[in-house]
Amino acid sequence: MMGKVENRETIPTALGLGAGEITRVTGPRGGLRHYEVKDLNCGFSPAHADCVHSAKRIARLPSVTTIISETVRKPGLERWREGMIRKGFEPNRKAQQAAAMGTALHAIIERLLSGDEDVKVPDELEPAVAAFGLWRASYPGLRHVESEVAVYNMEMGYAGTIDAIFEEHSDALTLVDFKSGSRVYPEACMQLSMYIAGLHSMGYQGNIEGTIVLFQKVEGVFTGRVEVADIDKSAWSDVWRGVLNLYEVMDDPIETTYIVSTARRI
Repeated sequence: MMGKVENRETIPTALGLGAGEITRVTGPRGGLRHYEVKDLNCGFSPAHADCVHSAKRIARLPSVTTIISETVRKPGLERWREGMIRKGFEPNRKAQQAAAMGTALHAIIERLLSGDEDVKVPDELEPAVAAFGLWRASYPGLRHVESEVAVYNMEMGYAGTIDAIFEEHSDALTLVDFKSGSRVYPEACMQLSMYIAGLHSMGYQGNIEGTIVLFQKVEGVFTGRVEVADIDKSAWSDVWRGVLNLYEVMDDPIETTYIVSTARRI
């Protein structure tokens, strides 16, 4: 029987900076992922990054979403799962369905941003796509630069994929993360703040802001309501640095001292 195969994708880096492109590696069932980045200093990366091919100078960096999911408790998700169980639903299946809808919505938005207006929209996504149009009309000064591009921070040891980059002035960018759900959760602000720091670490010198665009869902159904949250970069900087430190030590063995064993010999 053949083993399950990882999914490997080549992702261009934001604005063509840094390595130019990196490889996104996702498990056979989705889930946790990492990125492989060409690094001339491979072997000197942080403890939570690995040098997987020393001869080729490739560093393996955990994804931002992996780091957050491994360290940050999500009470909202826990309450949602408990609610699904009380209603007689299987939460994992519901989560997979929600993830599939989110992926489909992201793909449609990416095509619309690229200028493709001939996009077929499933009925269940029409309210969200209409809300996206309202958001775009509300910010006519934002020019779309690119979508689905990678950032990484070799010094801190992480990587991730930005939903979209917009430009309002020649030296000012806005990174946008599209979300679906009932509200904006703290981990979304942390995620976007890490992306901003990653782009700066790759060499971008201008100002970068971060905006979360939420397509509201109630009971798993898009309502047509769109909400916008502009993140406070300075407020979230210390938070994600602490999360990185926690992620780094989670797998470290704890030193113990053997005292005595009361186990009886048989």
